[in-house]
Amino acid sequence: MDIFDGSLVSESLFEGSQNASCIQPTPQVQIEPAASTSRTERSSSLSFSDQALSIIPLVSLTNDPFEGRMIQFLHIPKTAGTNIDNLVKVLAQNGNFSFMEFYDECLAGNIISITQDCTSGLQNLKRQLGETDWAVNPDVKVVLGHMPLPEGHYKNTSISFFSLVRDPVDRLISLTNFLYQRNFLQVDQLEDYMLRQEADNLQTRMLAGESYMSGKCREKTLAKAIENIQNMFAFAAPIEDVEVVMAIIASHFGVPQIAYAKMQVTGIKIVPDDHKQLVEKLSKRNAYDIRLVAFVRDYWANWKANHIVSVGDSAKNDSRYLVLSHHLYFDEHKVKYMSLDDIRQTKNMGLVDFSQIF
Repeated sequence: MDIFDGSLVSESLFEGSQNASCIQPTPQVQIEPAASTSRTERSSSLSFSDQALSIIPLVSLTNDPFEGRMIQFLHIPKTAGTNIDNLVKVLAQNGNFSFMEFYDECLAGNIISITQDCTSGLQNLKRQLGETDWAVNPDVKVVLGHMPLPEGHYKNTSISFFSLVRDPVDRLISLTNFLYQRNFLQVDQLEDYMLRQEADNLQTRMLAGESYMSGKCREKTLAKAIENIQNMFAFAAPIEDVEVVMAIIASHFGVPQIAYAKMQVTGIKIVPDDHKQLVEKLSKRNAYDIRLVAFVRDYWANWKANHIVSVGDSAKNDSRYLVLSHHLYFDEHKVKYMSLDDIRQTKNMGLVDFSQIF
C-alpha cells in the first residue's frame, strides 16, 4: 500500500511566515500510514548497522590534501557522515591523537533536526572553547560535528575543511525515515516536516556558512557555498565516493587498510523514494541544493583527476585490517584488527539493532 494517496489535500499555500524559504511554498501532500513497515518497535535510540564488513580501497595521492593542518568535517545529516566519524575515532585510538566532537542538536517541537536559525554543534563548540584556542590546539587533529562552516574568528587558515553532499531529495527522504524510525516523527507529521519544517537547501546553507542558516536562500548563498569549497576546503565529495574519502583520511593517518560496517542504516522506512509528486515538491523546495550537488560532482571529478594517482583493491590474504563495526559502541572505540578470511565471513550478515548493545 502506497503511503501517499496521490492527491492534494489543499491547493492553498502553507500558512504562516515563509520568508526563509528559497522558493514559494508548495501545496501539501497527504500521507497515510503504510500497511506494514517493520515489526521492530520504534524508539528514540533505535539504530541499525550493517553487520557485513566492506574493505575500503587503497588510494595513492599526489600530495596530502590536508597539508598538515587541523581537519574539520562539516557533517551534513544523512550524508554517510557517521562512517567518517567512526573512522576518525578509531584512528585516534590507534594513533594516539585527539579529536573534538560537537553534536548539539536543534529542537523543533519534539523533532530533533537542523532547522532555520539553528547552527547545531557550532553553538556547542563556541560555548566550550575560546574563539581561537580550539583552532590552534596541537593535540587536536580533527573536529567533527553537525554544523555549518564557521565564520568570523572560527574561519582560521590553519583549518582544512571537507564535507560530503547527497542528492537533496534522497537525503530528505532518508532523514525523514530515520526520524520516523527514531519515533521523533509520526505519520501525520511527515508531510509538514519534509515540505515545511526542515530547513530548505540545508546543504547549500551549511557550506555557505553560519550566517546563511537563516533568511532567504538566494543565488548569493549558492555562490558563497561554491566559493568556500573552492577556496577553503581540502575537498567536497558526493556520498557515492564515501569509501574513497575514508581511504584518503586513513592514508593521511598512516593506516590504509580498513574494514568497516555501514552505520546508522535506516531499517524502518515509511516514505518511498519514487513518489513522483513528493519528488517534484522536494526538488522545487531544494533547487539550490540540487545545483550545489551537481557542482560538487563535477568539482570532485576534477579533484580526483588532479590529486589521485590510483584507486586499488586493498584485499590481501596476509593483511590485517583495522575494523569499524557496531561493536565500537560498547567497546568504546577500542582498536580491533581482523584477517581477510574473518571479514569475508560477514558477507551475508544482515542489519543489527546496535542500540540494544547498551
